[in-house]
Amino acid sequence: MKCFVLILSIVAIMRQVSSAEFLGGIKRTAAEELVGTISAYTTKLAADSGVIIKSILEELPQTDAFHKYREELDEFLQEYDKYKSVKGPCFDKSKELLGILNETIVKYYSEDAPAEAKKIVEIFHSSPKYRELTEYDEKIKSFANRDWTSSEMEEIDAKLSDNNTAEC
Repeated sequence: MKCFVLILSIVAIMRQVSSAEFLGGIKRTAAEELVGTISAYTTKLAADSGVIIKSILEELPQTDAFHKYREELDEFLQEYDKYKSVKGPCFDKSKELLGILNETIVKYYSEDAPAEAKKIVEIFHSSPKYRELTEYDEKIKSFANRDWTSSEMEEIDAKLSDNNTAEC
């Protein structure tokens, strides 16, 4: 659960603040790696999200109790299909899709979430894709205690912007 909460936090931060604000406290020697990791992580998670949600849907019991959740996850898959079919800047498209994913499933992680929602989280955590994504989490966490100057953070912003030119 901590990994997924970290994913959701990163997405929320990336959507709400500039990367310069987000990256306060990171050393310059890792700038290239950081930009590459954030970009790769964001685009990989977005690309894998459809596979993950489809596998969750396959494992969900076919009962009325799960009907609402099936509908929510199906709606996300419609957004995923748009993500796959409409060309545009890959990084921006990925951030947008992950924001929708966040809105869809963040409530499943609530302490007072129904048993059905907790079952979805359990299925997600048992996914091989979940384990792959934890590797990116560890790389991003490794940057947390480094110091950056404001000019270095601006450089990272520029690199992230340059990195956003790739279309998918």
